[in-house]
Formats: sequence, C-alpha cells, structure tokens
Amino acid sequence: MSAWHKSTAAPRFKAYYRNSSGGWQFWAQSALLPTRDTYGYSEWVTPPAPAGALGLSVGLSLEQVGTLTLDDFTLADLGEGPVPAVDRQASVN
Repeated sequence: MSAWHKSTAAPRFKAYYRNSSGGWQFWAQSALLPTRDTYGYSEWVTPPAPAGALGLSVGLSLEQVGTLTLDDFTLADLGEGPVPAVDRQASVN
C-alpha cells in the first residue's frame, strides 16, 4: 500500500483482517513514518495474509495527538515474488 501524506505526528500503516466469525483482528503495522510539513510519499508491503482471512482493512493512523492528511492512497495485490518498483515521481492532486 502507498499514500501521499503530511502530518504533525508520526503516522504508520496498519492492517486488520476479517476472520471467519466476521470479527476484525489486528494483522500488522509498519514502522513509524516521518512527520511532514508538505506531502511526501510512503509505501509499505504487508507480510503474507493470515490463513483464513476473508477481508482486509488498511490505512494510516496516528498514535499521538496530531493531524494527518492523505492523498492518492493505493492498495494493490502484488501476488507472490519480488515487489515491483513504484513511480515515486507521480504528481499529487
């Protein structure tokens, strides 16, 4: 997943999955990302999905009081194998 973002506190990507009972369980999180006064690009590749996962929920979150603004959030299934290069020069809308 990737996003252009700016924030006054360090954000991180978080991922949850839906289990067979229909409940949501924490799956994984990225390291803390830097705070940014202007939009900057960040990306994170999750570990393999848990066996039996039926859905997923992902996003950026703050663990301290602050503001977080997102643009161009992307979620892609990269399948198995090496992760392809991403164009970090894409323009921010």
